[in-house]
Amino acid sequence: MATFPLAHRPFKGDSTAYNDGRRFRVFYDFSVSTLPVVLKFAITKNLDLTMASQTVYEGWLRYRVFIGGTEGGTFTPIAQSRVNNKIGIPTGIDSGMTVSAGGTLDLTGATLTDIIYLKTIGSSNQSSTVSGEVSSVRGFPPTVAYVVIDQIPGGNNPPKGILKYEWEVE
Repeated sequence: MATFPLAHRPFKGDSTAYNDGRRFRVFYDFSVSTLPVVLKFAITKNLDLTMASQTVYEGWLRYRVFIGGTEGGTFTPIAQSRVNNKIGIPTGIDSGMTVSAGGTLDLTGATLTDIIYLKTIGSSNQSSTVSGEVSSVRGFPPTVAYVVIDQIPGGNNPPKGILKYEWEVE
């Protein structure tokens, strides 16, 4: 009979960052009462965004990513977690990014770097869920990026859903 120690055993995939405890995740649950909202991504070291997922279970969502602009108001940090928390992984690894929500963003001078529209269908007794996901890895240097989520202009169905992100630090 083989016995296995409780120490860290490497993931068999291709992610050294996962094995080293350098992959992190965060999510944001949004509803009509929280929109429009600005998410602020304060990046302090080189990192790779490996997943950006938008799931809408009701309504019409406009999702835009900006670099630059002028922020205002108060941003509240969102709790993030490390993806691999097995025994034997060093603790205290810097995630390289703080994600916070709230505030405002004046788009004067901002550069739009990505945009996604998601619409669910709906009628009485029916519902649908739609998702969008960035499937390519995107590298970022230290910078500040913003995601602005709101209702598609002209829409009459405010969105509800969840945003999820995963990233790896060097």
